[in-house]
Amino acid sequence: MGAFSASCGKKGSHRQRLTLCSSPEKRVACVIPHPFHTLSLLSCGPEPRVPPTLLFSEAKPLFSLYKVHTPRIGCCRHCLPRSLSETKLETQECEATMVLKFLFLFLFLSLLLVLGWVQPSLGRESPSKKFQRQHMDSGNSPGNNTNYCNQMMKRRKMTRGWCKPVNTFVHESLEDVKAICSEKNITCKNGQYNCHQSNSTVNITDCRQTGSSRYPNCVYKTTKLQKRIIVACEGNVSMPVHLDASV
Repeated sequence: MGAFSASCGKKGSHRQRLTLCSSPEKRVACVIPHPFHTLSLLSCGPEPRVPPTLLFSEAKPLFSLYKVHTPRIGCCRHCLPRSLSETKLETQECEATMVLKFLFLFLFLSLLLVLGWVQPSLGRESPSKKFQRQHMDSGNSPGNNTNYCNQMMKRRKMTRGWCKPVNTFVHESLEDVKAICSEKNITCKNGQYNCHQSNSTVNITDCRQTGSSRYPNCVYKTTKLQKRIIVACEGNVSMPVHLDASV
């Protein structure tokens, strides 16, 4: 009976002899470790791990595959490939799988990024729509309603997260306010040159937060006025986008 043995342990320590393979039919036996195993990786102990073994016959080479528990390294499985061609094929398949995984991950992250850019823009309020929400109340007038500003500021979403200190509502038609954009350009408070002043007074309501009110209990004083208004306009079709002042 032929056998191949190896000792385990450091110099000076108790050595254990491990029988790696044997040939009951007196065939020449040899040990070929797994590509990711060497004898130095064998652990010394009562139950050492034995690397996979290939047995060759004197008359005809025969492969004998033994499965052992080995740690995963990359895409490697728990067994020794049967041939170099199979090893190469498995490696190529593994690499292709990894490439597909990374490609899928890249496409998924790209999709999330695109949705992050597009979705906010879909629900974003345009400057002209914001102007209309915050300042236009065509045909209406507070009359003697001292609670007008408290109601309108809440209804027009200017008391969410904070109390907007000052706001003006214009009680003229939207077309009349748009027409102000055709007046001559004047300088805005921020230094830009896209403001326009109405050529006549308009009906407005001035809403100012009272000194004693605090968020979330926003309280406003309602004041009816007739003044000229200054608006900033933008766009190819000039539209009011900001109420700059009332004079």
